[in-house]
Amino acid sequence: MRGLALLGLYAAFLLATGSRPAAARPEFARKEAKACGYCHINPRGGGPRNQRGLEYARNDFRFPPSKADPGEIRPADKEAFAHVAKLLDLDHVPAAVKDLRRLARAGKKDDPARLLAEQKLHDLEVKGTEILGSARLLVRGSRPDEGVELLLLLATQYKDLDAGKEAAADLRELRRDPAQKERIEREEREAKARLLYLDGLLSRADGRADQAEKAFKGVVEGYEGTRASKLAAAALEGKDAADVAEAEAAAAKRK
Repeated sequence: MRGLALLGLYAAFLLATGSRPAAARPEFARKEAKACGYCHINPRGGGPRNQRGLEYARNDFRFPPSKADPGEIRPADKEAFAHVAKLLDLDHVPAAVKDLRRLARAGKKDDPARLLAEQKLHDLEVKGTEILGSARLLVRGSRPDEGVELLLLLATQYKDLDAGKEAAADLRELRRDPAQKERIEREEREAKARLLYLDGLLSRADGRADQAEKAFKGVVEGYEGTRASKLAAAALEGKDAADVAEAEAAAAKRK
């Protein structure tokens, strides 16, 4: 995660400005070979941008160059951080947190790798808090469905961080409302499907083709009707998320 200055920005933006949220642009996803959710809080794309999306927009719709990690980090640890970066690019936060905690436990107190891992974990905690603030604001406001979706994102993707645990508690309270329960269960199914889809992407990125195919088939067969099942089906056909986004945009124009 890059910087801490945007803590609470989304909540303040939605509360104070009333501005229209940014629309997902499939052409950007195609250009950068990223899913729309890479630059938006909502994994489906559209709505408020996350930290990466804001930096992308500020930099004339180009990703800023990566900053070098501080300190003398051992080659093996550099490889570990490169793997963490890959996990975060895939939005597989649970796996990234697991790897970062392992790095944070290793080495002496002033070891550069340990310090960097602790900083990255802190940045994830801040991002989770940021999303949680936006989610709660949306739930209390005129867009509760989007708020519930963000709470579910936190409860699955940030489940091992404080924000994820708080989101899970919020969802337990919301489930007491019969009108919300069905919605939450539907979105929870979508969130679980997406996490399994991310497992497939990770396996494919690591060169484990058999495990990737197994994960994608698990999404298609076990979570029929979800968006993740569309993405997984596309992955089995050798397509990516940008292909799905373009197809959906084209279908929307035909309506």
